[in-house]
Amino acid sequence: MDCVQRGISSTLATGRRSTSPRFSPTPPAALWLLPDPSPAPQLGKNPFYGALKRQCENLDIPILTGSAADFEVALAKSDIVMDALFGFSFKPPVRAPFDDVLALLAKTEVPILSVDIPSGWDVEDGPLADAPTFQPQALISLTSPKRGVRFFAGKQHWLGGRFVPP
Repeated sequence: MDCVQRGISSTLATGRRSTSPRFSPTPPAALWLLPDPSPAPQLGKNPFYGALKRQCENLDIPILTGSAADFEVALAKSDIVMDALFGFSFKPPVRAPFDDVLALLAKTEVPILSVDIPSGWDVEDGPLADAPTFQPQALISLTSPKRGVRFFAGKQHWLGGRFVPP
């Protein structure tokens, strides 16, 4: 089903390494678009979503939609997961279908790179006690590390963003 019909609420990129002769970085093999759990999800009025969809199509990045079971199949074929399921404004509790996706991430052996804060973690307090959580192998903090990342125990933590000199 087209992602416009299913809606876009969150993304996870899963990808395979490529040896294709490209001059630009190889895009992920798939951009995972989870359906919005509302009864009649829409793409949204923000032009960002339409631009993201066009960019994926222009780069020949398949757009997958569906259930956590579909995500599990894509995860098994992946070498890495870029975790950007929730933004740093996430507030618990974790609701369906995201709880199932987080449970799959918690048990996967595929390396995970999280953006800002691992999905399902509270931005201030870190991992939630009543939800599936995982430790990513790497974390990239945008602008500045969030308080919750003090619980991060992965191998690498990068800081990225635009900075204004003092």
